[in-house]
Amino acid sequence: MLCVEYIILDELPFSHVEGEGFRRFMGRALPYWRIPSRKTIAKDVFKLYLGEKEKLMDQLSRYRLSLTTDTWTSIQNINYMVLTAYFIDDNWVLHKRILNFCVIPSHKGEAIAKLLENCLLEWGIEKILTVTVDNALSNDVALKELSRRIGDWGVPNAVLHEGKNLQMRCVAHILNLIVNDGLSVMKIFIGAIRNAVRYVRSSPQRLDFFKECVERVKLECKGLVILDVPTRWNSTFLMLERALKFQKAFDRMVEEDACNFCAWLEGA
Repeated sequence: MLCVEYIILDELPFSHVEGEGFRRFMGRALPYWRIPSRKTIAKDVFKLYLGEKEKLMDQLSRYRLSLTTDTWTSIQNINYMVLTAYFIDDNWVLHKRILNFCVIPSHKGEAIAKLLENCLLEWGIEKILTVTVDNALSNDVALKELSRRIGDWGVPNAVLHEGKNLQMRCVAHILNLIVNDGLSVMKIFIGAIRNAVRYVRSSPQRLDFFKECVERVKLECKGLVILDVPTRWNSTFLMLERALKFQKAFDRMVEEDACNFCAWLEGA
């Protein structure tokens, strides 16, 4: 079992136990231990997963849960959904458990509701307090449909107040919308800085050249410029704050590489 935990904690491939280096090391450290094959390790990992899942299901069944879920599309154009459960135990300790991270056919409300219901049934969850989602219209549809589906279970008090307060809107998402609306008056300037940062980070050669500019102007700032995530206003603030510290380096980069720099910014 310790070998299984070793594979899981270090995120190693199952084939690691069949590697020559591992076998030599264990042959010297524990010469009488029979090293399992990768198939045996895979079976033991799955067995451990089932045991831990059973324990978690028993724990979850004792509390009314608050859930959060979100969907997004990867750069490979694959849709994913995550479901996270929160509960406070008898000692008033807050717990967080990621229950599912899975592929979803689309971002439509019906698809989200169906997959959420399947996840809840898989984990044996019957008592729900709230489900927190962002403000996408598809989530409004999803939560209404989920409430209806839970009502069909016939479980008393599966949701409170007939599901009227089941949906909770993400405060962080609302705050992000408010801040971005305020930042829109400066979108031209923020966009220019964002493009400048993208240019620096667009290739290893450009990043190395930017580091040289930092050294030439003798800046002592730790780290380098960072690119923001438009859906997170705080990352935009951090991008602007960091870019301001490297203003002299940007100026030097424009002087040394004006043609390429300006042409790239115009194209962006």
